[in-house]
Amino acid sequence: MACENAPDVLEQASKYELFNASFHWLIIDKNYNSIVDGNKMPAGSSRLQTPIPWGTVKNGTVLGQTLRSMHPGGNDTVPDDQWSTVESGRTDTNANATGDTFELLATMNVSINAEITVAKPTDASYRGFTLYDLWNPGFISGGKLKIEPLGRYGPTEGLVIARRATTVVRRRNMGGLKLKIMTVVTQKPHQPLELYLTTPQNTHHDSVHRYNYGLMSMLKDFYNFTFVNRRTKSWGYLRNGKFDGMIGALARREVDLGGSPMFFRTERHRVVSYTTRTFIERPCFIFRHPPRNEAVKNPFLLPFQIIVWYLMVACGLILALALCLSFFVEDTGLSEIPHLSSGRCTSFFILLFGYLMYQYYSASIVGTLLMEQPKSIKTLRNLIDSRLTLGIEDIPYSRDYFVRTTDADSLELHRTRIEYYEPRTGRNVSHFLPAADGLQLVRAGGYAFHVAISAAYRIIRLTFGEREICELSEIDMFPVWSQWMVAIVQKNSPYRDVITYGLRRLNEAGLMQRQRHVWQEPKPKCVRQIAPTDLIVGLDAVVSAFVLLVGGAALSICVLVVEVVCRRIERHRRGCRRELEQNRFVMMTKQRYSAAVTVRNCFTLNSRERLRKKNPKCS
Repeated sequence: MACENAPDVLEQASKYELFNASFHWLIIDKNYNSIVDGNKMPAGSSRLQTPIPWGTVKNGTVLGQTLRSMHPGGNDTVPDDQWSTVESGRTDTNANATGDTFELLATMNVSINAEITVAKPTDASYRGFTLYDLWNPGFISGGKLKIEPLGRYGPTEGLVIARRATTVVRRRNMGGLKLKIMTVVTQKPHQPLELYLTTPQNTHHDSVHRYNYGLMSMLKDFYNFTFVNRRTKSWGYLRNGKFDGMIGALARREVDLGGSPMFFRTERHRVVSYTTRTFIERPCFIFRHPPRNEAVKNPFLLPFQIIVWYLMVACGLILALALCLSFFVEDTGLSEIPHLSSGRCTSFFILLFGYLMYQYYSASIVGTLLMEQPKSIKTLRNLIDSRLTLGIEDIPYSRDYFVRTTDADSLELHRTRIEYYEPRTGRNVSHFLPAADGLQLVRAGGYAFHVAISAAYRIIRLTFGEREICELSEIDMFPVWSQWMVAIVQKNSPYRDVITYGLRRLNEAGLMQRQRHVWQEPKPKCVRQIAPTDLIVGLDAVVSAFVLLVGGAALSICVLVVEVVCRRIERHRRGCRRELEQNRFVMMTKQRYSAAVTVRNCFTLNSRERLRKKNPKCS
């Protein structure tokens, strides 16, 4: 500081915000002032002789002093009982002790992560120095310079710095600093903003933002700072080359912290700084899966595979042949009860085989009718090809997704099922709906709605029935990696490490998980109970049985007709045969009668011949 332009260099560093973690400053103040509380410090002293109230200095005034005595040995961690806090009303007395360097830095833009070390000589020979660590919780926000003893340097003992906590831990007390925070609020609160953000009522409204604001409120108590709340309706999207919403306010440095988490975006990284992940927001399509009629269209063929049916027929034929062979060996023809042991054994295995197959068959049919129906809509492509009507929650990041994505299925879904031209009405159709309206359409059936589960699960639990909950299916449209949400601050903000450390401490302590339980409804459980409606078998399940019955009846009628025709043909044949036999009998009778007549005539003729011979007059 003995250099002529040293104050000007510091002024330029303050102007360009160089007092941060990126630069380490060592300022040697050779202005020897050994006055401490009006007493001279002995020359050559290499350590602090008495507790010196170092503290907050602004405009040459000591406002609140915090002392940490240095351990004489210098090699061990300073015990906690050596910390002390001294309240003093002195103003100008310690100004000579601290010198003009502290007063000058108190008027500069020093940040909370600044690495500034000021070395003050402890003797007139400038061979010993006392080191001080300087930082400010937020100069722009009205913070006051903090001065803390760091260590000492002596010609014999060298540099002595006690082991201590990290920079973020040591600078936890921000002295009630007021930081401006902006939170996204998409719903219209009917109460004061802070009360709306902290009261766990209607948790499906702005649940993500209220969850993250709760974490930031815990950090407020952890670091001893306060909020100046502001609200907006948008996270922040590019409009004419500039960001609006929360990101725009951070980029313009209108606020210090972002109260709402947001998704990773490359274009956002250029204007804001990310801290750590706080939430996983999972928007997805939720719908009641339509029943697959074709899955149970023919349950009577489902129990066995084709190869099993073939094996059953083959085994049945083999057993039937074996039984026929057994009957043939008995030389008695087919009878109701086989008499040989081989025939009885064959009959027993036929009955056992049929009984086992019947048990498997009937049990499988009953299980098929009662089990949960298989789901065919499993991917986004299946959803596009389905007959379901599609809708999407009217929220900014959903609209922004279709602007940025290159996924072909997502673009086709938006072009053909979400926002499209309807030729029948001659109007452009849009299926962006509020969460509550879309989920009511899902409950009615035949509708798939893309909504964040943080808002959907509570509405589902309150309005859906058990059967409707069990029929729900979910399909993701966003990639898994894009569902992570992080807290944000200004670009290159000195509070980035502060917020990151605090959020990770909350996660380690379980407070982040507790916040999730408060603001995020768990997925409603499907409590499947067998209801009377579950045991009702529809026509689609037994239609094949009726088809089989009708087919059997038709076959029976056909067989009957064939039998009747065959019977008539047979009767006709028998009638013709009987008539032929009768004719043959008549012919034979006539032939016999003719033969008898002939014989009689011949006998008569013979008699006449004999008579004529005897009496020629008879001729």
